[in-house]
Amino acid sequence: MKLYKYIVPIAMLFALAACEKDNYSAPSSQLSGSITYQGKPLNFSNGDLSFEMWDTGWGKSAPISINVAPVGSYSGLLFNESYKLIIPKYRGPFMNLINDKTHSDTIPVNVNGSAKLDIEVLPYYMLKNVSISIGADSIVTASFGLDTIIKDANKKNIEFVALYLNKTQLIRDGVSVNTKTSGGSIADINNIKLTRKVEFVQEYDAATASQNYVYAAVGVKIEGINTLLCSPVQKIELH
Repeated sequence: MKLYKYIVPIAMLFALAACEKDNYSAPSSQLSGSITYQGKPLNFSNGDLSFEMWDTGWGKSAPISINVAPVGSYSGLLFNESYKLIIPKYRGPFMNLINDKTHSDTIPVNVNGSAKLDIEVLPYYMLKNVSISIGADSIVTASFGLDTIIKDANKKNIEFVALYLNKTQLIRDGVSVNTKTSGGSIADINNIKLTRKVEFVQEYDAATASQNYVYAAVGVKIEGINTLLCSPVQKIELH
């Protein structure tokens, strides 16, 4: 009985602690913005890019992951706390900039109510003069060039460039039909042309074969990086 007298109060303390933990409010402050270069949002392959928010006040060992949309925007709900925003190296087709406060690529973020934060980065390459059109025999042609942005020792090679076609706006390997050219096969980085016949898209997705349009975009993949830098997705009307 004496042992029981001690067990009951201890159990009640654990129950009260559990209730207090369960009573914490859900995160309600929205942090949103875009991944930008020179103030303009970048475009990426679908579902490949995310970054991490590390809560500095609770000593948590795991970050909150926030996904970046193909158009470069992001949005996530957070607690009103201080965070460290980290984009893991080699996750995006760009270099992270050095923050003035941390003297590293870690970005300090103090969340106190909903706010907007654009994250400026430095791409390895930029797409330029992108033109996508459809011609005879339902052949889609993409013409574009690439500007080399990072030219010093941090420069990375191009693994491939690609023209993607899909029945939806989801542009990425595995869900989009594509035509690729390896980086080593590019004769002129300022004048790249890729073609793909639309009938291959219809065969790839028979359920929407009667759809009278497709979506198209071009992308460049950097060696060692999964996320592609892409052009805005364009709707192509079929003849």
